[in-house]
Amino acid sequence: MAAFVGAWIGAVFAIVPGSAWLSLVVFALTLPLSLVAMRKKAQGGTAFGVAAMAISILGCAVAITLLLGTLQPDPLTELEAQQLREELLSPPGKDAAPERSPKKLPPLQPASPPLLTFAEAGFGRDPLTGEWWYAFIVENGDVGQTHVDTPITAVALGADQAPLQSELLSLSFEPGRTVVAGFFTDVRDSDVVSIDSVISTPPFSVSGPGTQLLAVGNVSETIDSQGIAAVKGDVTNLTDSPLEHVAVTAVAYDTDGTILGFARVGLEALTANETRAIEARFAHALPTGATFEVFAQQE
Repeated sequence: MAAFVGAWIGAVFAIVPGSAWLSLVVFALTLPLSLVAMRKKAQGGTAFGVAAMAISILGCAVAITLLLGTLQPDPLTELEAQQLREELLSPPGKDAAPERSPKKLPPLQPASPPLLTFAEAGFGRDPLTGEWWYAFIVENGDVGQTHVDTPITAVALGADQAPLQSELLSLSFEPGRTVVAGFFTDVRDSDVVSIDSVISTPPFSVSGPGTQLLAVGNVSETIDSQGIAAVKGDVTNLTDSPLEHVAVTAVAYDTDGTILGFARVGLEALTANETRAIEARFAHALPTGATFEVFAQQE
């Protein structure tokens, strides 16, 4: 009976992780006891000796297998140790692995401010509607670079230099000259003494060839006997895609360069590479000797 109980205790130790060596000790005691029990069985003893012998043999096999498994080195640890030995024993030279230096990124350069400047400015009251108009000529000195969706604010100032009305616009400035023109519709009953404008930093710019979208050519003007001017010309879509909401603005200048006013024509769309004739008529008479400049832009 003692051999049978001991065999079961050894079997439990055999399957418990880390206790395989202890089960071998127990089985070393139960095997002789089971032999004694089997001899007693042959002489009329119990059957516990046979069971103890079977459990002891099976338990020993399991314990030895688990114990050998714990003695095997970890393949990953052995590989790391081998790599470490190679690094320590490898002499410096061309056969040694070259040292890797961290990749250095070029320092970030702050973006230069756009070269957007005001060339001319003019304002006046429309004799027909009574609204105050304004016009700014903006020069983009960044050759080959278009500033997209640039915020610009036009401000009407009264006699005390207090703002009467402000207009916030968002325009794209291609290289060269661009007109910013509109009306102060809320100051009909007030006198505009001067105007001001502020150009904010553009959110992004497009550089490289092919940034120009529109071109104006074949400009001519006629002035009738009453001084009403009509400016004609062609506007061309320079891209391979349709352009929507195109505005063509003709600006009139006096002989001294003062802006006299503007006339505008809106086009719903221009197909790819399309050229279309336009005509912009001024609503009020212009003085003799007036000159004209025509701009095309996508609104």
